[in-house]
Amino acid sequence: MSNEKLIIENFTHMNGINCQLSSLRKLLVFQGFKVSEPMLMGVGAGLGFIYWDMKLMPTPFVGGLNGKGINLFETPLRNLGGKAELMKKTTSRKISYEQTKKVLRSGKPLIPFVDIAYLPFFYRDDATYPNEAAGHFGGHTFVVYGLDEQEDIIYISDRFCKTNSLTIDQFMDAHGSQYTPFAAKNQKLSIIAPEKEINWEKVIRQAIRENGDSMLNPPITNLGLKGMLKFEKMVGTTWRKFPPDKLLNTLFSTFLFNASGGSGGALCRNLYVEFLEEAQGYIEDENLIKATEIYRGAAEAWNQVALCLLPEELPALQVVRSTIVESNIVQEQAKEDYQKQLRNIDNQWLEIKDEAIKEVKSFETFVPKLQRAIRNAHEIETKAWFLLDHIH
Repeated sequence: MSNEKLIIENFTHMNGINCQLSSLRKLLVFQGFKVSEPMLMGVGAGLGFIYWDMKLMPTPFVGGLNGKGINLFETPLRNLGGKAELMKKTTSRKISYEQTKKVLRSGKPLIPFVDIAYLPFFYRDDATYPNEAAGHFGGHTFVVYGLDEQEDIIYISDRFCKTNSLTIDQFMDAHGSQYTPFAAKNQKLSIIAPEKEINWEKVIRQAIRENGDSMLNPPITNLGLKGMLKFEKMVGTTWRKFPPDKLLNTLFSTFLFNASGGSGGALCRNLYVEFLEEAQGYIEDENLIKATEIYRGAAEAWNQVALCLLPEELPALQVVRSTIVESNIVQEQAKEDYQKQLRNIDNQWLEIKDEAIKEVKSFETFVPKLQRAIRNAHEIETKAWFLLDHIH
């Protein structure tokens, strides 16, 4: 290995909400195109709903974004007149690393897909490597803005308040991971910012129509508004058959992706409300104003769903809930001793885990309340999309 030092000095770190949207925003700002993260979500028709469960998955997945692969990059840029595409794929670790250096040598930062199990800065200071307990997820992205081979450092801008770093081997492990779901497989994105002046009113109207179609007319019943009803049904059937440890992990992960985990809270609905508010600066339409207010109610409805997942009536599950929320805050703020704090918070969870497993055996009595909360969120969003569908 050579001793190159490649740092993009004029790159500016910014914290964000969602890993992919914030990565995209940073590269666009670097190229001189200023835009907010909520606006990127909105013009990318990025709001969605998915309930997904397969035999090989440890728990069902409940998410609030629309799209897969590079859609969260591709769609907003397509609608804005820019472009996102994957660089040439390779299974070679050496070639992939050379691709990274080539981009940095050109004076540009880049967006790689990475597996979070190989990111030590995500976890407590004594976590195993890779962190198999946390699980593999290769759909995470951040911005690489430099490397120093002599110091064995890759410089990273993730969605947190401060920048992070990895060793070169750690980065290549994460970037080359073959583990599902959404295996990283050395995938890197090339971004070209829009060059022409944007007709924001036209772009926003088009994106809202596109997003409405995906919510109202999904290709399968696991997605969109129909997916919410699927979620409600599965809670009352499949979830009731889970053994206690799987049910606890399911409640944990579903709460995590709803309340934090890069969603911005309320299953990404808070982000979409911010987009709708920003859209009002470009579009005068009473339906938009009313729909924005209704979506504020939808965000609160999904907050209630989260609370029903880990109800306060069950003390151990309430502790689980508080540890998830606290961990997310500590991780995002990334203060000097944050990984030690994460260890202390994680130990609280481990101390009550056995008690929490006992408590989930009585979760059966809370299922009807959870189902009502899901149905309420569905009904509110249905009203909002009826109005948004009439913005022309």
